[in-house]
Amino acid sequence: MSDPSWLALARGSAPLIVSMPHTGNEIPDEFALRFISTWLARKDTDWWIERLYDFAGDRGATVLRTTISRSVIDVNRDPAGRSLYPGQATTELCPTTSFDGEKLYHDGLEPDEQAIARRREQFFEPYHATLKAEIARLRETHPKIVLFEAHSIRSNIPRLFEGELPNFNLGTNSGASCAAGLTEAIERACDDGAQTSPLHFPPPRAERAGEVPAPRSARSAAGGSTPRAEGESNALAPSGPSGHLPRTSCGGGNESGGGMELTRVTNGRFGGGYTTRHYGDPARGVHAVQLELAMRGYMDEPQSPSPDNWPSPYDPARAAPLREILQRILETCLTFASQP
Repeated sequence: MSDPSWLALARGSAPLIVSMPHTGNEIPDEFALRFISTWLARKDTDWWIERLYDFAGDRGATVLRTTISRSVIDVNRDPAGRSLYPGQATTELCPTTSFDGEKLYHDGLEPDEQAIARRREQFFEPYHATLKAEIARLRETHPKIVLFEAHSIRSNIPRLFEGELPNFNLGTNSGASCAAGLTEAIERACDDGAQTSPLHFPPPRAERAGEVPAPRSARSAAGGSTPRAEGESNALAPSGPSGHLPRTSCGGGNESGGGMELTRVTNGRFGGGYTTRHYGDPARGVHAVQLELAMRGYMDEPQSPSPDNWPSPYDPARAAPLREILQRILETCLTFASQP
């Protein structure tokens, strides 16, 4: 199968696929004029994820990503239009609003059923046909593989969740998409990495220039705001009977001490999208996990994103300790997949 120009596939031989369904920001001309603003249509991109994980191919992983904006079609949504999070705010297969609830389309130009079906045929189906083929190819030589969904999102989006999102949001469809041992190993990789590679959140550029205060997302959670101002339940609580939000701290716990509180949750607000839920089948040797990163770990997050300040540039120095943890996580996935 020849890959479409908008589909980027780098094949590896290791038992690991890294899928990046939301890194694209291309909006073909046939759709662009329908949007109120092409900036708004690109606003919810998983910015710079392909750079954050650019080491994955060196580990032998197969890397799949689309260059098409998720606002054209979201290849990580149920193609039948069923909500992944019933009763909670979310975006559709062909989103009509941003995460913040802003209208994306001019009145009367929203995609109808026929337009959605065409987009499915043009983009969704080729993406998943490619993913299925890569899973089948690797399963021919490996008893089990890991499908790793790489995502990121702004730390504060009141429409989607209360408070500040944890740094690491691991989703396994409530434990159904992968073995418990893999989940626990990834959690340990986060915790161990936090001790040796604490995340540092420098003040945003504007504050360093003495212009405006730092946005809340760039401040130490340990020094004031916590990820959950009202406890550990509701939108950020993991599914299951306990409602417990596991956390781990790193460094000194405040900005002057050189360390920031690092938070993580498993099956919290983001328990895994369509890809994780659809392909994760541990009994058949396919273990799927999703990792949703809070963007503050590798880039500035303005309080009010605008065309003038969003997206902020990828910050290699800021991202370096996070990348060390992500490398630990992918090594953990490879180790798990290589074991009987």
